[in-house]
Amino acid sequence: MKRFVFLFSIALAVGAPLCADSDVWRLHIEQAKCIQDNVANYLASQQDPLVIVVKACPETDLAAAMAKSAQNSGIFNVSEGDDVLILQPSELSCFGRLPLDDAAGPVIEIDRVALCE
Repeated sequence: MKRFVFLFSIALAVGAPLCADSDVWRLHIEQAKCIQDNVANYLASQQDPLVIVVKACPETDLAAAMAKSAQNSGIFNVSEGDDVLILQPSELSCFGRLPLDDAAGPVIEIDRVALCE
């Protein structure tokens, strides 16, 4: 388990600069709704910052979420949306209040900069 967490930490450190320039999160609408439905559970985990593995929602335990999202196959899948959200608890509270539009399509964009404005 320690090795798993260590490898995940390295992945975040390497991957964070690649996505740091993006001002939007791209999420499947159902995954965004799941996160909204579970804001209280994520906040109760008392992580700061919060690391949410999108595909593992509603799992709040990071190690369990990573295990749920891991694929044990040789197939490489390109995701249409973000796989991990890293945000402050206050940002998650704002995320929970965002109106989500089903008509916007299966993948929506959420402005990270204007999240709490």
